[in-house]
Amino acid sequence: ELTIEQILPPTPGQPKKKPMPMPLRLGLIGRDGRDDASAREWFERAIAAQFDWEQAYTYYRSALFPRFGGSIPELLDFGYECAKTKRYDTPVPFQLVESLFAIESYILGGPYPQMWAEPRLYPALTELCENAAKSKEFQGKPVDEERRQWLRAMRVAFAARAERFEEILPLLKDTSDAMLL
Repeated sequence: ELTIEQILPPTPGQPKKKPMPMPLRLGLIGRDGRDDASAREWFERAIAAQFDWEQAYTYYRSALFPRFGGSIPELLDFGYECAKTKRYDTPVPFQLVESLFAIESYILGGPYPQMWAEPRLYPALTELCENAAKSKEFQGKPVDEERRQWLRAMRVAFAARAERFEEILPLLKDTSDAMLL
């Protein structure tokens, strides 16, 4: 079985550095104007103050880009970490999807098929969509049939990207045509 580093190798020519601190972006600089905390420490402080503050997730994900000392595997692991919260009442679990978009835009400015070979990815996305559809609240709103249909349409898209074609037809049977347009 391949490792994540083999599937998503580090960007050539990028030195491995500690992720950049983010006090200015997060507005958490000390009164003395200094703070040497790592990007992760800033992220932890921000979500301790407001768990679902989307900018904290965006800024931290940015700090994980290879050009700032992070790596593609770290970006993906951050997405998995967010999905594991199972806090479907917030956008946090869907930071996994945001991490995928960030990886694809960073690597090629578009789709990155090698990423879909990562063995944890498709099961994690499937679980994400299924659990969100079963929850009472999804990103701050009650789960209704329209939201379930939207999540099912996302599963269809993920199945197609992961080349799980045998799963698409059964999913399509339960998905509204309006959600697929």
